[in-house]
Amino acid sequence: MTKRLLRRRPVAARSIPLLLGLALIAGAMAGAVTASAGATVIQDDFDRSVGSGWGKASSGQAYTTGSAQRLSVSAGAGRVDLPAATNAAAIAEGVKLGDSYAKAVVSFERVGDGVSNGVSSSLLLRRKGLGFYYEARLRQLAPGRFGLTVLRSDRTSSAAIAGETVVATNVASGQKLSVEFVATGSATVDLKARAWVSGASMPSWQVTGRDASSSRVTEGSPGLKFDASAGSARTTVLVHQYRAADTGESTPNTGSTRHLADDFSRRWTEGWGASTSGALYATGAPGRLSVDGSRGRAEVQPGKSAASVAEGVSLTDASITADLAVETAQRGGGATSAVLLRRSVSGRYYEARLHHLASGGLGLSIHRTADGSTTTMVAQKTVLASVPANRSVTVQFSTVGDAKVDLKARAWLTGAGPAPDWQVVGSDSSAARLRAGGAPGLKFDVSPDGVTTVVRADNLATAAAVAAGTPTPTTPTPTPPPATATTPAPTPTPAPTTPAPSAPSAVGSLPVGQASYPVPANAVYVAPLGSRTGQGTKADPYGSFGYALEKAKAGSTLVLRGGTFHESVLIDKSLTGITVQNHPGEAVWFDGSKTVSTWASSGSRWVASGWNAVFDHRIMSGSTDETSRWVDPARPLASYPDQVWIGDKALTQVASESAVSAGEFYVDKAGKRLVVGDNPAGKSVRASALKRAMEIHATDAVVRGIGVRRYATTKNDFAAVIAGVSGIEFENVVVEENAWLGIAAWASGQRYRNVTVSENAIMGFGGNNTNDLVVEKSVFRGNNAQGFKPTPVASGIKITRAKDVVLRDNVVADTRHAGGIWFDVSSSNLEIVGNSVSGNAAGVMIELSEDAVVADNHIFGNDGTGLRIQASGSVDVWNNTIVGNPRPFAVWDDERKQDVKALAATIPWVVDDISFHNNVVSMTGSNTCPILTQDEAQVRTGNEFGITSNNNAFHRPGAQSPANFACWANGIYQVKSFKNLQQFRDGTGNDKASVLTEGAAIVDAKGAAGASTRASVGSVAAGLPAAIAAATGQRAGVEALGAFTERRG
Repeated sequence: MTKRLLRRRPVAARSIPLLLGLALIAGAMAGAVTASAGATVIQDDFDRSVGSGWGKASSGQAYTTGSAQRLSVSAGAGRVDLPAATNAAAIAEGVKLGDSYAKAVVSFERVGDGVSNGVSSSLLLRRKGLGFYYEARLRQLAPGRFGLTVLRSDRTSSAAIAGETVVATNVASGQKLSVEFVATGSATVDLKARAWVSGASMPSWQVTGRDASSSRVTEGSPGLKFDASAGSARTTVLVHQYRAADTGESTPNTGSTRHLADDFSRRWTEGWGASTSGALYATGAPGRLSVDGSRGRAEVQPGKSAASVAEGVSLTDASITADLAVETAQRGGGATSAVLLRRSVSGRYYEARLHHLASGGLGLSIHRTADGSTTTMVAQKTVLASVPANRSVTVQFSTVGDAKVDLKARAWLTGAGPAPDWQVVGSDSSAARLRAGGAPGLKFDVSPDGVTTVVRADNLATAAAVAAGTPTPTTPTPTPPPATATTPAPTPTPAPTTPAPSAPSAVGSLPVGQASYPVPANAVYVAPLGSRTGQGTKADPYGSFGYALEKAKAGSTLVLRGGTFHESVLIDKSLTGITVQNHPGEAVWFDGSKTVSTWASSGSRWVASGWNAVFDHRIMSGSTDETSRWVDPARPLASYPDQVWIGDKALTQVASESAVSAGEFYVDKAGKRLVVGDNPAGKSVRASALKRAMEIHATDAVVRGIGVRRYATTKNDFAAVIAGVSGIEFENVVVEENAWLGIAAWASGQRYRNVTVSENAIMGFGGNNTNDLVVEKSVFRGNNAQGFKPTPVASGIKITRAKDVVLRDNVVADTRHAGGIWFDVSSSNLEIVGNSVSGNAAGVMIELSEDAVVADNHIFGNDGTGLRIQASGSVDVWNNTIVGNPRPFAVWDDERKQDVKALAATIPWVVDDISFHNNVVSMTGSNTCPILTQDEAQVRTGNEFGITSNNNAFHRPGAQSPANFACWANGIYQVKSFKNLQQFRDGTGNDKASVLTEGAAIVDAKGAAGASTRASVGSVAAGLPAAIAAATGQRAGVEALGAFTERRG
């Protein structure tokens, strides 16, 4: 793309004196860090020397310090010198977090003499502005006695969210204390904290509270604060370690069904902190657990144990996989490492236990722990005769079922060939079986006669598991070859007689089954057999995609044979550069639905029993149910992920069995039944049973020539397809009819070309922190299919916190009840070029962002505003055809101002420097203010917005249709109306070379400019600036009106 420097002009001081004043008071700020969910954003071991202040953390973030002369760093600790009645603070102001976690290890110089009573050390979260934050305060109450409380503070006062609780006694001077603090949620903020003597067992959360007040704080910076009371003697507080993490959507105690993923790419000296996917670990004996930057570590003494459980992740039918390496040769009874599933807060769980034997062998068994006792479910079996020290073993454990819980486990040398069949298999149908979901985790034990043992863990992940009795999909799958064949080939889903060429189609994906990519000689073949079989050859393909991924290596090409893959998979980070593609000319679908065939008539309805797919329809923020914020009362079941099709017709879900009529269905969760209003006899009936198709953690992965459909994705699962790392490319991929979001992108350098994303429940494509993103020649149609409220996210495409983004030559159409293209929250350097945006509730919105080119687009036939620029600046709008929208163009300012100080100068969330040239704009006559500028604060006028408009061709049906040509922001008087172009010129100084035509349309049905418009180019149009020419592929200086490219439908 054409890189352009942010070129914001200074906003007139008279317009925002309060903003400038606050900026001067608040002071300068370090470079901003935007963290992805689960990222450990700040890691500080104080491995430096600083004489005044704290400088930069070990991970690079700068601290802004209050009373810097009282702060220093030496001898591996941050030091705070506190005379009586003083305070000090260190804030990572360049970091902005919402749901977040912080931990510190601190010690107090004078504890036993009583003269330091009242001295406190506090963890801060969500600090913003002039002192708004949440605080977990650890305070010395009496000699050796400490209390913990949680508060909310503003500039002048503090309010206790949870009262002070005694958390430690008999603490000695210099003895280390660990403190943890968590804040989650926005509509309601849940807060919790705990503290303990470092090295002792980690307690449950000791102080908890909730803030639903109007003063709650939704996001801000982490930091630390220190206070000494007026009656205390001079003392020193030491901070030995400080961590802060973004816990994203996977927050503690939410009941989330999001899976756990952890690559341990962080450093933690006590416990395991926050996982890669955002879940916090609750750890028994945290002093025995650490993270070294690449692997989790457990060091356990004879007769002792340690455990780490992902609290807040609740799974029922699931598998857990981990790579475990024991560094220590065993003796006596040896040591055990166990993977846990369904662990409840009361300590009930299933475990697959690896027994590291003194002989060097490895045993595997399955156990249930409940009510203080452990029952062996499957006796130990030796699965490896000899495992060398430091050799990694992969263990996998699965629990599935309710009335009977199926249990199975296996273990093999990591990377040494394919995974074996399940080695220990059993079931639990007893009254004591564990039916409820619970947390995954790891546990380590050493026998009393053993030796201190070090175990390292990596690649810890969970995934959905499917019951063994789940019917095999009945859509076409490979058939056995004839007896004489030497290379059996599966029979694909019907495809054209002549395979289509692999060259991309003009816009959107080729139909599934028509892509034809070269197959390399070393390709790995995969067939949708639903089995863990095969050798990966053309003659003997692997029997499932998940199984193939276990066998694949970095850089492999996986060629998928035609048919339906009913799977949910993780493409691991180890598979860098992997390519996934269809076999030439064969239709490959990842389908989250399965066939339902056991129907019985019930009056005027038909019922299928034994339906066990149950999904959570709630939209949670922390522990707060925010469903009503997202779901329109007119469509109350929009967030329900259940989906049913008869043939290709999607049925509509209703809220009760009695309401079911033709074209509708109902899910009886209690009775485990599906109810439909159409006779299913002789028809294919499918219902969604899986939540997600794939999550990609492999950098530079390529996915092409496949389709993804009908997954029952929930808000907690994010999307049917998650592209979670950099460099991912998609081409000729269809993603349709999924129950939340089609594709979610979370990293930089991704490319989407000739992709079709349609009929997804709330959004087609969502990107966050997707710097250097290109989406081109793709179609996004009919998204927000369930009609969610337009805010906070419903749209065809929504991208936030991203820079250097190109949307080029796409179709974004028919987004129900929501906008087509939406850039939001500090996005910058954007190119929206050559797109056709039509039939949406609104066309294109640029909000809270900066520096954009909007050029060569057709924005037509949308229900509301065609192009809206809100609280954004430095936007060039050139050579667009904007017709058939009630309001073609609006510029809107509001009271929000950038709260990341480092971005305030470049992305201040203020309207300014908007240019509008060479556009063809037609008004429908249905909106009395078709061109609008508005300041919600009623302070600025439209002439203070920095808008330069000229060289445009305007049209309206008649001299009074609409009644106004434009309405202009007018401070406390709201807006001033201009009836015609001349009044607008006189009042604003704009559009002196523009023309206004009244009467017959000035573009044809395909959006092409009419003869009169073409004739006026020489006298109206301005020469194309070089930057706009580069973005649109035109010659600099060319004169034209409206879009250069043809409209796409």
